[in-house]
Amino acid sequence: MDVLTTEREKLLASAASLFERYGYKKTTIEDIARDSGIGKGSVYLRFSSKAEIAIACIRQVGDRWWAEISVPEKQGPSDQVVEFLTRRILVRFNDFDRYRQTWEECYDALSADIREIAVEIQEREARHLKSIIRTGIEAGEFTSIDPLGDARIMILASNSLIPYRRKVDDNYDRRTIEEHATALANLLVRALRRAPADATRN
Repeated sequence: MDVLTTEREKLLASAASLFERYGYKKTTIEDIARDSGIGKGSVYLRFSSKAEIAIACIRQVGDRWWAEISVPEKQGPSDQVVEFLTRRILVRFNDFDRYRQTWEECYDALSADIREIAVEIQEREARHLKSIIRTGIEAGEFTSIDPLGDARIMILASNSLIPYRRKVDDNYDRRTIEEHATALANLLVRALRRAPADATRN
């Protein structure tokens, strides 16, 4: 890893820690430079603004989510879909309290950029789901005339269990969210399953 990349990673690590502790608004470029041990001038050689640093930090979180929600291909298509959707909900739920202040302040200041990142992340997830659905179709397990469209609907449906700019209800602890996430994912999988050839049709 070259010096520029190493310094960039140090800056992002410091920024993420400071945003988490003090929020986006109160954190300054000077704070980030001091915490990382990198001169303020050098910070501006790598990032044009605090906003650009925040956006890079948010993208890193998205990359971490992606790594955490990957599921083993050795599982069957139905199990892969259920586990993938459940994990995508839980990784966000796990981070909600930790990053809530940062996300809310960043959203207020950088709403257009954050919406763009969210769309990119969700499209990446939908395209991964599409590949699982196609595998299920090839195996005779699923039926779908629009795998990508169905995958996008699954992502939108699972978003209903993800906390965003609101206080988490006391009734919605992690265990409850996990139960609801698994139930929702199983419901969505049932909608994809191919009906048996001898099934009675009304």
